[in-house]
Amino acid sequence: MKEKFTTDSGLLEGTTIAARDCLGIKSNEQVLIVSNGNKKEICEAFRISATELGASVKSIVFPPTGTDGAEPPKLVAQAMLECDVFFLPTTFSLTHTKARINANKNGARGLSLPNVSKEMFTGPIKANYPEIKNLNKKMKNTLDGADKIRITSPQGTLLSFSISGREIHEDDGDCRNPRDCANLPTGEIYAAPVEGTAQGTIVIESMGGSVNLPTKAVVKNGRVVSCQGKDAEALEKIFASGDENAKVVCEFGVGTNKSAKLVGNTLNDEKIFGSVHIGFGNNTSFGGKNASNFHNDGIILNPSVFADNKKLMENGEWLI
Repeated sequence: MKEKFTTDSGLLEGTTIAARDCLGIKSNEQVLIVSNGNKKEICEAFRISATELGASVKSIVFPPTGTDGAEPPKLVAQAMLECDVFFLPTTFSLTHTKARINANKNGARGLSLPNVSKEMFTGPIKANYPEIKNLNKKMKNTLDGADKIRITSPQGTLLSFSISGREIHEDDGDCRNPRDCANLPTGEIYAAPVEGTAQGTIVIESMGGSVNLPTKAVVKNGRVVSCQGKDAEALEKIFASGDENAKVVCEFGVGTNKSAKLVGNTLNDEKIFGSVHIGFGNNTSFGGKNASNFHNDGIILNPSVFADNKKLMENGEWLI
């Protein structure tokens, strides 16, 4: 098995970047790989990369949760508490779960890779990380202290909300310190909009391939009140897989990875440089107050973005 993956240079190079450069795995550390779905090759490559750095590796496979943000089994949550480093190549995202949050609080560091594909390890995961860090800093510095955000797009998005008092978070793949966590592929800055302030229409152009897009989500007082357009019924079904807070607008993010291209996978697409994304559901892990068993993101391409009437992006081009 090891020989097979050693010859797959692209995949193994990508997992080694994650293990060595993003996480800085050290000899004798306890590494946990939590997975489900068709991720055996990726998990084996992670095992090889971590083992070659001297770590002790444990793997747990469990049935998919069925929705992004749903909690894993207690056995998984307990194992995450006991490790030094975790990889989460799962079908549905564990990024915003209590299990992930508690593992980080206990000192673990890790990477969440929901629905990651082999192709990402030869594309956006092999990104220019210093460039991502610099772009994140530039956008964060511009948004720090801002109040009203307004987003428009050629497809018809017209959305406004407040981020007053909310921390601007950076996802640049640097998880070498205890309690660090990031998505991979990486490359975004994000914040939790103030509850109840989002108003307008979001024209979603990518949502993980689950919906034939573009489809509109009409928002009033921070919550989606109706879905319209090409595949409104499918979008409603996605929201229905969560709880009563699944339709709350919970995240504003800006993509900063120039190696990411549109592929119909949210983990990848939300990182596209020149895009923004709006999240729905849980945001308690990054400064919001909306607790939910659901988190999903809708991608907006070629947006124009204003912060307190200062134009930051025009049709996907940065102006800062």
